[in-house]
Amino acid sequence: MEKKTISKKQTAYNRIKDMILNNQLRPGDSIVEREICESLGVSRTPVRAAFAELAEEGLVEIIPGRGVFVSRIRFEDMIEIYDIREALECMSVKLLTERITEPDLTALNEIVERMQRTSGSEFMALDMELHTTMARCSRNKRLAHEIDQIYSPIRLVANTAQNDPELCANALSEHLDILAAISDRDSARAVEMMRRYILNVKEYHIKRYFLFTP
Repeated sequence: MEKKTISKKQTAYNRIKDMILNNQLRPGDSIVEREICESLGVSRTPVRAAFAELAEEGLVEIIPGRGVFVSRIRFEDMIEIYDIREALECMSVKLLTERITEPDLTALNEIVERMQRTSGSEFMALDMELHTTMARCSRNKRLAHEIDQIYSPIRLVANTAQNDPELCANALSEHLDILAAISDRDSARAVEMMRRYILNVKEYHIKRYFLFTP
């Protein structure tokens, strides 16, 4: 069987997205098309296609006549993102609790165990891995896809607070509550725990926005 190769556009997309989500490129930074082309050894066409896809996800902003910039998450954007997140993830955890298997539960618990042994950016990455894994285990592909899509801008927001130990400690405690409800197959409690967690994170970022924005 012929081995599939990653397209040049996908290579460019993966590289640029990785640089953004790992803070090598920060909100407001200009992304120089020529430098990306040279570093990857590709033409402008796949890089521009990658920019277009990243713009759809809200990770970059394409300004005609000026260039491509890493998106800044505005206050209105953040509110919309967390409103959508609440609706999607509460639906996801309800389906998950009704459909979860023992292997699913084991996989989720393993991610939380790894979260207990780490902090900072690694903790945030595992946090998001936990939520996207929950979505996949809900066995609703369209729902899982939508949740996966909103996690790019959520990661940009989370990057601003990844070194807050209190936030990580609270998140870990709330995730343990969510998993306990899932393990008990109590969908109503799992939904309530998920809603409480997302609203708490939303409120945290609202306070930080006004604290650190001139």
